[in-house]
Amino acid sequence: MTASVLAAVHRNLIVALAARHQLPAVYPFRYFATSGGLIAFGPDTTDPARHAADYVDRILKGEKPADLPGAGSDQVRTRDQHKDRENARH
Repeated sequence: MTASVLAAVHRNLIVALAARHQLPAVYPFRYFATSGGLIAFGPDTTDPARHAADYVDRILKGEKPADLPGAGSDQVRTRDQHKDRENARH
């Protein structure tokens, strides 16, 4: 599965075709799984936005941008649609 913009725009079609043809598919972002895909494994896309807001807040409070630590996201989240369905039944 590709993480292209085209795939994101047509994710409902991609998820539906994979389900119709009973293809197990691992998607790159959570929104594929919330659209009905089997599982998503990839970076948490909200984490960088959260960090950016923290940096802006610190800069507005007077810290120098050069003094702020540079850090990448180390969180990877999975979403398993099958487990979500089982949990919803119970």
